[in-house]
Amino acid sequence: MVRISGSVYKPKEQKHIILDICKLDDNLRGVAYVGAKRYAVSGALPREKVLAVVKKTENNVSYADVKSVLEAAPERAEPFCRYYGKCGYCRLMHADYAAGLKQKTDLVRKKLWSLGVRSVEECVSMGKTACKNRAVIAFKRKDGAVEAGVFDPETQKVTNIKGCHLFGGWYAEFIKILNEWANEYGPGDAKSLKGVLSFAEARYIDGALLLTLVSPSPSVKNLEELYNSLAGRFRAVSLWLCVKSDSGGDTSLIHIAGQKRLQISMLGVRCEIGPFYLFAENEKTAEAMYKKLADIIKETGAEYVVEAYPDIGLAAALFAKAGAKVVSVKPTPDSERRAKKLCNKNEITGVEYLCGSVGEILPALTPRGKTALLISSSKQEGNFGQAVLKFSPDIILYLSSDISRLTDDLLPLCDNGYSVVSATPYDSTPYSCNVETLVCLAKTIK
Repeated sequence: MVRISGSVYKPKEQKHIILDICKLDDNLRGVAYVGAKRYAVSGALPREKVLAVVKKTENNVSYADVKSVLEAAPERAEPFCRYYGKCGYCRLMHADYAAGLKQKTDLVRKKLWSLGVRSVEECVSMGKTACKNRAVIAFKRKDGAVEAGVFDPETQKVTNIKGCHLFGGWYAEFIKILNEWANEYGPGDAKSLKGVLSFAEARYIDGALLLTLVSPSPSVKNLEELYNSLAGRFRAVSLWLCVKSDSGGDTSLIHIAGQKRLQISMLGVRCEIGPFYLFAENEKTAEAMYKKLADIIKETGAEYVVEAYPDIGLAAALFAKAGAKVVSVKPTPDSERRAKKLCNKNEITGVEYLCGSVGEILPALTPRGKTALLISSSKQEGNFGQAVLKFSPDIILYLSSDISRLTDDLLPLCDNGYSVVSATPYDSTPYSCNVETLVCLAKTIK
C-alpha cells in the first residue's frame, strides 16, 4: 500500500485584481503595489500589466498567480512544457531563457550591493535541458490508483509528470516503470504498514540508475519485479531500500539488487555515488564550479586550504591535486569516511580529515602560510561569521544555494576586514528560481 502524506492544497483567497508589475522579488516573482499593500505575483515580469488571482495574504503581502497577461514584457515567452505551473519546477519558463539568466545575475548583484559590490559575473549556464541527474519522487492516490510524481512544497501537491526537459529521456522511462510497479505490486497490509512507501530518490549517471525507496517498514513486497523491469531499460541498476520510521529514530539502508554504487569521473577524480550522497544534481554546472574553485586556489598561491563544504570529498581532492595541504571538515562520520575513500581510491595524499561542526573546529585551527577556506551557507551547525573571523584565512571561498542568506552571511566578514573580489552565479536548475553563488573574498586588513 502506498500511504499518501500531506494535506490537499486549498487556496484561502480567490480575489481577482489588475496589477502593474514594477520589479522582481528575491524569489523572482513579480512585485506590484496598490497603495501601501504589496503583491508578489508568480508568473509575472517587470513592465507587465496582469490580471492576478490572490491565493493568500501574509504580513501585508498578498501572494498571487497570473490569470492573464494584459500587457506583456518583451522578454515574455510561451512556456513549452505542459506541466508549467503544476509541478513546481520551472517557475521562470514564462521568461526567455537568456532573460532568466540576466534576472538571476541582477538578483545576486542586488543582494551584494550593500557590501559595496558593483560588478557580478554573468550567470553561468551549461545548458538548459537534460541537465539534472536526481529526482525526488512522492506518492499519492488518484481515482483508486497509486501515482508517483514530483512534490511541490509550495502547493503540497504531487504531480505525475510523464516526461521532463530538465531530466531528459531517462526520467520518462523510469517514472513509467515505477508507476506500473506501484500499481501492480504496491498494495499491502495497511494495518501493519507493510508495503508502504514514503518517497523515493532516483539518480541517473551515464546510463545507470540508482533508486532508493524509503519506507517505515523493511517488508516492501515485490522489489525483485521492480529491479528486473528497471534492469531491462538501463545499462546498470542499483536498488536500495531505506527503512525510516515516520516518528524519527534509527535509519537503515538495505541493498536489494544490482551494483552498490554508481561510478562517475569529474575533473580527473573518480567518484562513487550511493543513496543520499551529497553529489551535485547538475554535473556539468558542478564541474564548472569545481574547476573555478581549483583555479582560484592555484592563481592565489594558497598553500593551506580548509575545506568545510558538504560534498563527497571532491573539493578537497581537487585542492590537494593543485598542490595545497588540505584539511577537510566533515559533519558526520559517514561523510568523513566517504571523503577518505575517494582520496584513497584516487591515490591523492595531503588531506587531513576532521569530523565535527564548523563552529567548533574552525576557531581551533591555525592558518599556515597563505591560507584559504571553502565554506557554504550558515545553515551549517555553529556560528558562521565568528568562526570564520577567529580562523582568519587570507582567502574565503563561499558557496551558497540560498540567495536569502547571501547578505547576512557575508556582511560580518565585510565589516571585519574582508572584501569581495568576485561573485559568480550558476544556473544549476534552469528555468527555476534557484541560483547558486560562488563568492571569493580576500583579507584587506592584516
